[in-house]
Amino acid sequence: MTIRELREHIKDYDDNMPCAWALWLPSDVRAIELVEKVELLDEEVEEILDDVHSHQDAEFGITWESIRCAVQDFVRDKQEGSSLTHTGGDKK
Repeated sequence: MTIRELREHIKDYDDNMPCAWALWLPSDVRAIELVEKVELLDEEVEEILDDVHSHQDAEFGITWESIRCAVQDFVRDKQEGSSLTHTGGDKK
């Protein structure tokens, strides 16, 4: 999801409506990238964020751990020559 898509998603809500929202950005993936000592292209960071968003846990949402696992899964899949399917490493 992009900021533009997010704006489109919420455009019909009243500007003063209370809400709670967690926003994860490329810089968050980059922080995990440093901890995991891996290098990711901008497109790979985008793919990881899309994967995390698309497969987030309905009860727990997105956490630092889910981003870390997504980065690890992506790197492992890249090394194995397969594409990222979703966090947790299961193949679709």
